[in-house]
Amino acid sequence: MSLYARIHKLSANLLFFLEKNLTQCPFSLQSKQKQIHELQQVIVNYKQRQHQLEQQVSQQQTALHEAKNKVNFLTHMSHEIRTPLNGVLGMTVILADTPLSPEQQDYLKIIRSSSEILLNLINDILEYSRLGADKVVLETHVFDLRLCIEESLDLITAQAAQKGLNLGYQMADDVPPLIMGDRTRLRQIFVNLLNNAIKFTDQGHVWLDVQVSEIKEQNYTLSFKIHDTGIGIAKDKIHALFQPFSQVHSTVQRQYGGSGLGLLISKQLIEMMRGQIWLDSQLGQGSCFHFNIKALASVGNPYQLLSAPLPSLQGKQILIYSPDNFSRNLLRHCLQQWGGQLTLVTDKTELLRLLNQQVWDIGLCDFIENNALPEPLYPCRQVKNLILFGYNPEICQQDHIICINKPIKPLRLYNGIQKLLQTPAQLTDNTKKMPRILLAEDNKVNQKVLNLLLKNFSEQIKTVDNGLQALAEVERHFYDLIFMDIHMPKMDGLAATRAIRQLQQNQPRSAIIAMTASVLNSDKERCLQAGMDDFISKPVRRESLARMIGLYCSV
Repeated sequence: MSLYARIHKLSANLLFFLEKNLTQCPFSLQSKQKQIHELQQVIVNYKQRQHQLEQQVSQQQTALHEAKNKVNFLTHMSHEIRTPLNGVLGMTVILADTPLSPEQQDYLKIIRSSSEILLNLINDILEYSRLGADKVVLETHVFDLRLCIEESLDLITAQAAQKGLNLGYQMADDVPPLIMGDRTRLRQIFVNLLNNAIKFTDQGHVWLDVQVSEIKEQNYTLSFKIHDTGIGIAKDKIHALFQPFSQVHSTVQRQYGGSGLGLLISKQLIEMMRGQIWLDSQLGQGSCFHFNIKALASVGNPYQLLSAPLPSLQGKQILIYSPDNFSRNLLRHCLQQWGGQLTLVTDKTELLRLLNQQVWDIGLCDFIENNALPEPLYPCRQVKNLILFGYNPEICQQDHIICINKPIKPLRLYNGIQKLLQTPAQLTDNTKKMPRILLAEDNKVNQKVLNLLLKNFSEQIKTVDNGLQALAEVERHFYDLIFMDIHMPKMDGLAATRAIRQLQQNQPRSAIIAMTASVLNSDKERCLQAGMDDFISKPVRRESLARMIGLYCSV
C-alpha cells in the first residue's frame, strides 16, 4: 500500500474515532454531573440528620440535667419535711399508749393517718422522680430473703391488725434462703404491693407466697404471689393500674387515698430485676398480684434448724386450732418437719370435743376474737402449754402460755416452742441483759420522741447532741448499740463513726445504726463505708427500733 493510501486510511480511522467519542462525551459528562449532584444531596441530608441528632442529644442532656436538679431539690425538701414528721408520728405512737378518751383516740387516729398519707406521698413522688432521672441503680449483695420478707411484713402489721386481717407468708422449701440482689428495693416492692392489698381489703386475709419457678445452675427465677380478699378489680380496668397517678376510678382515690404511683414504681423496679408483674382479679372477689425476679443463690442456710426435727417435740400431742386455711397450712408444714403428733381443728365445736377426749402437750391457737380466747381453751387444764398468735396481757402473763404476734414467723414459733418446753434452770440461763444504748441526735423534739420509744426496750439510755459528745461517751463507757444521726453540728455522724471504729479497733465493737431523713441509696452506702452496721430512715418507727435491737443486741 502506498504511503498516500496509508495516510488516508489512518486519517479515516482517526476521524471515525473522534466522531464517535465526541458524540458520547456529552452523555458521559451528564452522567458524571448527575452522580455528583446525588452525592451532594446525600451529604446535605447527612449534615441535616447530624444536626437533628445533635439537637436531640442536647435536648436530652438538658432534660436529664433538669430532672436531676428536680430530684436534688425533692431530696432536700424530703429531708426537711421528714424531720418534723418524725416528731409528729413519734408523738402519736407515744400518745396512743397514754389514757385517752374515745374522742381523743379518734383525733389521734386522724393525725396519724394524715401524717402517714403525707409521708407515703413524699416517698412515692421522690422515687418516681429518681426513676425518671435514671438515678436508681440496683445494688448487688448477699441478703437473707426470709428476713427481707419479714421486715416488710413488720412495717405493715399495724395496718393489718387495725382491720383484723390475717397477714402472713409462706416460702417453699426449695427457695434459697440467701440470694444476691438489692434487699432494699425488693423490700420496697413487697411493702408497696402488701400496702396496696391491705388498703383495699376490709376483711379476710393478705398473704404472700414464695416459690421457685425455674432453676439454671445457681440462677433462680423466684415467683411471688400476693393474695387478698379485697374489693377486686374489673378486668377492663386492670390496664390502668400501672400508669402514673392512676387509680381505677376517681371514687377509689377519694375513698382509699394514695398517689397512684406505688404500682408503677414497683413495676419499674421489677423490670430492672429482669422480672415481670401482672394481676389476676375479679370485682368483689379479691386480687392476686404475681411477679417474678431473677436472682443468684448464695451459699449458706441460716435456717437449717427449721427443716430438722426438734428433739423436745418428739412424741408430743399437739392440737392446732386455726379457722384460716393459709395459717393452718403454714403451721402444719412447720410442725410436720419438727415432729410431734398433729391434730388440726377449724371450728369450736370440734375443738371442744377433742379437749374432752384427752390432755394435749401443746395447743396452738390462731384465732382470738376481741382479744379473748375461744371459750373451750381458756381456762382449760386439758392443754399443758399454749401458744397464742395475738396479744392479751392478762392471758399471756401465765407461765405455760406464750403470745406470738402475727404475722406467724417460723423461727419465732420454733423458739417459742423451745421456750415452753425448757426447764426452769434453762430459762434462767437464757435470760438476756438489758442493752446499753447511746442516742446521738441534735434535734430536741426527736431526742424526746426517740427516748420515749427506746424506753420500751431499755432503761440504760444516754442522749448526746453531736458527734464529739458521742465519741467522748464511747471513750468512757461501752454501749451495745448506738443510734447515730447523720447531720449534727461540731462533728457529724459519719466522722463520729469513723472515730469510734478507730477507737474500738482492739476492743468490743458497738453496733452503730444510722438515722437520717435522707432515703437515697448513695447515702446509705456512705454510712456503711464509714463503719456503720445498718440504716433506718426518719421518721423512725417503733418497729424499726425493735428490729435493730433484736438484730444487734439479741434481746
